[in-house]
Amino acid sequence: MQVWTMHNFCRYVYIAASGPCILFEVPAAAHLADGFETVDEVRPAWSADYMVVSDRMEEIARIFADEVADLV
Repeated sequence: MQVWTMHNFCRYVYIAASGPCILFEVPAAAHLADGFETVDEVRPAWSADYMVVSDRMEEIARIFADEVADLV
């Protein structure tokens, strides 16, 4: 699976016990969540795989961590 994700974006979701369900999706595929009653919001997904971010790993990881921290 790790080799596959090194070449492909992945989606992930934030599900709060009480609050919104936020799907993080590849922007080009955000339309796939249209009509999902359980998804309150769709945001761009961040990838931390080397094939995608290369030398921007620390920057991207910081952005991802800040976004998750804001949700929690």
